[in-house]
Amino acid sequence: MTFLPTWLMIKRHSKTGLLYFCKTTKADPYKYKGSGIRWGNHMKAHGRDVDTIWCKQFTDAGTLMYFAIEFSIRNKIVEYDEWANLVVEDGITGWPPGTKHKESSVEKCRINADGFKKGCIPHNKGKSNSEDHYARQIAGQIKYRQENSNWAEAWQEGRRKAEPRRIDNMKKRLTGSGNHNYDPTIYTFVNKKTKQHVSTTRNEFIKTYNCPAQNIYKLVKGERKSVAGWTLTNLVTI
Repeated sequence: MTFLPTWLMIKRHSKTGLLYFCKTTKADPYKYKGSGIRWGNHMKAHGRDVDTIWCKQFTDAGTLMYFAIEFSIRNKIVEYDEWANLVVEDGITGWPPGTKHKESSVEKCRINADGFKKGCIPHNKGKSNSEDHYARQIAGQIKYRQENSNWAEAWQEGRRKAEPRRIDNMKKRLTGSGNHNYDPTIYTFVNKKTKQHVSTTRNEFIKTYNCPAQNIYKLVKGERKSVAGWTLTNLVTI
């Protein structure tokens, strides 16, 4: 895999203030908007007015990788809500494929999960990780990439295989009755071209007719007049 000079950047959405740590090999980092899943959805919802509040170019892959991983871990860009990142940024691609936790770590997760369900406070709540912990995380990520020359290809292949399942699970979370935003109201939709009338919840309508969820939500709120030829006629509240 040929290395190209790479920019690391911190983007900030001018309307919401959401931050995004990303990279690009393009010549002008200020024109690059960023392309992460959550970040992209955020721009679709709130506009593409984005500021570049910091950037730095790297010409060495090792230095780039170390800086990006160290920044990601220390600033907890995956954990904190003010960041749009879903994975650690390494300057090359995302988190290594096939990474597995130790059995001891898995057991800790189980204990914490059980305690959370019972109302207990997790043992590590409010505690910061040690400097040694961060150093081992960074060293482990760099070592993995150095010892596995095809890790990027494997990561991309894993993403391609998991994408359909991820999208399906996301739709279930967004439109399922278990979601806290679930709307039980029965709406009557009419197709302006075929005159077909459909009375159902907005979530079932989205799944049945494969319409963009955000646009249907705007239609229900009165912020749009139609979506894919469908308009809203009246409401029947349960």
